[in-house]
Amino acid sequence: MIEEPIVQIGVEGEVQLVDDFRKGLPISQLKELLHECRTWISCDSFFQHLGWIEGKKGIVLWSVSDPLIYGHPENTNLLKDRKYLAGNQFLWWEAYDHNAETFVPAREVFKCL
Repeated sequence: MIEEPIVQIGVEGEVQLVDDFRKGLPISQLKELLHECRTWISCDSFFQHLGWIEGKKGIVLWSVSDPLIYGHPENTNLLKDRKYLAGNQFLWWEAYDHNAETFVPAREVFKCL
């Protein structure tokens, strides 16, 4: 297995998962990180759309949002099961309780690398 640095980007209050955790970065720095990395992994968020705009493919983890509506086919879009998709795809995601069970397990994500 290739050892590469892992950078977590996020916001204040988010749980830090790795040593290099960068919070509240401006878009210019997010773009720089995108172009420096071999691959990126993100839940469905702004970041996957920025990756698409910048032409950098990655892995997107889906839970209640439908990747057939909101995803980009260039990415590896991982959806555990369509049964977890929100009934109304056009409500704000905050309208739904977070359920970690809706995401693909980490070991499945790493098979995509």
